[in-house]
Amino acid sequence: KSGAEADELFRQAGEKYAGVLRIKPDHRSSQFNMACLFALQGKVEVAIQWLSTWAQDNPDASRARVAADHDFDRIRDVNEFRGFLETLE
Repeated sequence: KSGAEADELFRQAGEKYAGVLRIKPDHRSSQFNMACLFALQGKVEVAIQWLSTWAQDNPDASRARVAADHDFDRIRDVNEFRGFLETLE
């Protein structure tokens, strides 16, 4: 999907995850999926913010987990993203 259709799907997904996070702010998979959602859209800063929240709430957060997820491919070479990855074990 692309264009307006993709934008609408991203919007809907964001609303669903945000709804879960309003009920349970420490819901790890929703935090991680919000990061993925923004990474897919190329929104580096917001993706990193969600990854940071996920990592703070998740003792099992790892660089390997993020590095293996293809949803981050679009932002993988951005310096800020690389710097964030360095903060994970």
